[in-house]
Amino acid sequence: MTELHMYLAYLIAWTIYQLWSIHRWVKSESKEEKAESAGHALEEVLNFISPKAVAGLAVSGIIFTGAADVLGILLVKGFIRDPQWLDTLLISLVCVSIIVGIRSAVEAYRIVLSAANSRQPDLFLVRHERLFKKDSMNLEVIVNRVLHILYAGFAIYTIVILLQVLHIL
Repeated sequence: MTELHMYLAYLIAWTIYQLWSIHRWVKSESKEEKAESAGHALEEVLNFISPKAVAGLAVSGIIFTGAADVLGILLVKGFIRDPQWLDTLLISLVCVSIIVGIRSAVEAYRIVLSAANSRQPDLFLVRHERLFKKDSMNLEVIVNRVLHILYAGFAIYTIVILLQVLHIL
């Protein structure tokens, strides 16, 4: 397998993840049900793992997906060099992705640790959704959704370029 084939395989997997994220967002159920089921699952996990370990695992997962996004954008940048404004846009997208990843990791650690330390994690998570997500227009959620759409669009475009380079298209 050549290096280009490995790039293509990574980009296809990354694109599928981004499209799955968009699909999950479109088909999402109510936030209270998600929070309550997450709380019940957390309560079951806490029988086996300490609260700090659970919060650390949540942060590790977010850092991993954030790093995958940054690597995906840098890979796209390697194959899209023209025009110059697009190159600048991809660099700014990397910066935004890093900032969003760090904010998400810190927020996840705080919320998961607080929920794990509470006596009833399901009620804590439902209350958190109600307290901090009152309005339907949450800027951070909108930024995350737009980022996934941009990631998927750029990745599909780069996959087409790679398929042409490999003489598959």
